[in-house]
Amino acid sequence: AKNNIHGGIVFPIYEGSEILGMIELFQPKPLIEQIDQPLINLLASISFEIGQYINRVDAEQANRKIAALVTYSN
Repeated sequence: AKNNIHGGIVFPIYEGSEILGMIELFQPKPLIEQIDQPLINLLASISFEIGQYINRVDAEQANRKIAALVTYSN
């Protein structure tokens, strides 16, 4: 394979039902023939945690902007 990549997997990052992005993982060895349920559960958990983190960061940024506007208006 080109660039010596023979295996890969892609999974979405969700916040609720909205897709925020995708994660792509590649490796030089072929992946297993079929992905088993524990791996699917792990990737879903990682996706959820990353989505929650992005949501928290966005909320913190919004709070800082509101605080700056309140401070500036006084």
